[in-house]
Amino acid sequence: MKPEPYPHPRHPNVTLWDLPGVGTTNFPADQYLEYVEFEKFDFFIIVSADRLSENDAKLAQEIKKMGKKFYFVRSKIDNNLSDAKRSQREYDKEKTLQEIRDYCIQENVLMEALDIK
Repeated sequence: MKPEPYPHPRHPNVTLWDLPGVGTTNFPADQYLEYVEFEKFDFFIIVSADRLSENDAKLAQEIKKMGKKFYFVRSKIDNNLSDAKRSQREYDKEKTLQEIRDYCIQENVLMEALDIK
């Protein structure tokens, strides 16, 4: 519900911040950057449990405008594999993982096209 700091246990000059999700009713996209004081952070890791969303892309564009760097991380792959296993007659873990990788590559191409890489 609010930016939460996590000091690094061995590097006192490093703090990781967990920021609220963008584009929710509590944190609408048009007010998000101001609310979390986005400019005070040096680097960003955008974590998504699924595909790159419109809000993720907008966030990445704003980060780039500020001249800062970011990584986009896809999480919860285990859930995608579990879903595929339940829904596919001929489940192939490696094939499913490759499809996810291919989609991530497509997302990277999209980000480059939007000039946010």
